Amino acid sequence: MTHGLLEELRNAVMAGEMRRTRRITEQVINKGIPVNVALERLVEAAQIVNGRYERREYLMTDVTAASSAMKEAVRVLEPHLRIEVAELREKVAIGTFKGCAQRMERDLSIALLKASGLSVVDAGVDLEPEALANLVDKEGVQAIILLAVTDEVGPHLKDVINHLSKRNLRDKVKVIISSRMIPEKACEEYGADICVKDALDCLKKLKQYLSVSSKP
Repeated sequence: MTHGLLEELRNAVMAGEMRRTRRITEQVINKGIPVNVALERLVEAAQIVNGRYERREYLMTDVTAASSAMKEAVRVLEPHLRIEVAELREKVAIGTFKGCAQRMERDLSIALLKASGLSVVDAGVDLEPEALANLVDKEGVQAIILLAVTDEVGPHLKDVINHLSKRNLRDKVKVIISSRMIPEKACEEYGADICVKDALDCLKKLKQYLSVSSKP
């Protein structure tokens, strides 16, 4: 029963059905299914939608609809999410590089981070090292989350690190690479502080590395 309901949640999000997604998410809560288990299905849905978009099986309108449904699920889960996850108070920026079709995962990450109390700056796509450095310098961003699909973005990641170092900002910010395709060793070679697999993994490690209290 639980497995079937979670599958329904995933499928409703992928189909972009907001009302159905909300109804199923409410059932998930009422049945006492752990929030993190439901979030895992949202992560799975985001990855499938992104994959279908990259293979041109989905149009951008499909991705937008799925993203809206996913946000609706997070809204229902949010009050319960606050019980399970530390309330963070840091400011973070998140964005993707050119060619990285990860809108769903970016939107899910932003929703989860905001639900956990973080101030989130959406840096968008086609990230530029100078713009990211300005976020650290002028807006006090304490962590930068960079979503990447392949290791082809390696040179861009190195440019970000080098730019932060040249402006004496490297020690003021944590650089996080979010990707299932880039191994942790490669992340370290690029100069990143943290390597995560997805939105849930990112939230977990931010709690650890930002060293904040788990209490409001």
